[in-house]
Amino acid sequence: MNQDYRFYMGIERRGAISSDLCSGFIGQSWDSAMTIFEDVCECLDAAGTVKFRVGGFGQREWPVDVATDLPVVLGQLGDICETVAAGSQSGEIDFYEQGIERRVSLEPLRNGYNVGCVSGTSWSPNPSMIWQSREEVSAVLRHMRDGFLSILSRAAPWLSSDPIVCAWADRCAKLQE
Repeated sequence: MNQDYRFYMGIERRGAISSDLCSGFIGQSWDSAMTIFEDVCECLDAAGTVKFRVGGFGQREWPVDVATDLPVVLGQLGDICETVAAGSQSGEIDFYEQGIERRVSLEPLRNGYNVGCVSGTSWSPNPSMIWQSREEVSAVLRHMRDGFLSILSRAAPWLSSDPIVCAWADRCAKLQE
């Protein structure tokens, strides 16, 4: 299948990431995973060391960024990983931030998913629905989880053992390898 059609997400390092990159957060406490993601992603964006990539439905590179869109996706990753691990439930990833405004839905069908995309802007997905295997969808989600945890372990290693991060990682780890 054409790469422009398949839905994918990924995080890439863009250079060295030192363990003191987000050192300004040492000793800070957070009340939710989302607040951690927002702070860490803002730090990563300011340093310019990470690229967040999303694409599919006829557009190879969606206009997403690390500071705004990545924390939104990370905040939903636990839910969607649990949905895909269950295998028989519908789910979605909502790119709700202004500018991107897209929603990707997953509807189980034959050991995979009808993956749909709805746009809230003038951009139109083409096609608006594709089928991807459960293994392929799981691989995309694992890649997001593993990429973020790897970057976090370099940029803010003390956060890797934070109870909120560990609980999030446990929810994401329910996907089959």
